[in-house]
Amino acid sequence: MNTETLLHSLGELDKLAKRIEETSDRTLVAGATREWAATMAFHVGAIRRTLSIASPSTELDMPVKSTISN
Repeated sequence: MNTETLLHSLGELDKLAKRIEETSDRTLVAGATREWAATMAFHVGAIRRTLSIASPSTELDMPVKSTISN
C-alpha cells in the first residue's frame, strides 16, 4: 500500500458519499445499501492498512475516547 492507493480509496469514498447524498429515491437507497456498505468497507480497510504500514504504532482499532469532562 502506498500514497496512491490511499488517495484512490479516499476518492472512491468521496464519490460514494456524493452518490448517497444525490439519491433522493428511498427505494434505490434501500436497495443499494449493501453494495455501498461493501464498497465503503473495502476502501476503509485499504485506508487502515495503508495507515498501519505508514505508522505501525497507530492504534486504529481503539475506540475513540471522550475528551469531555464534567
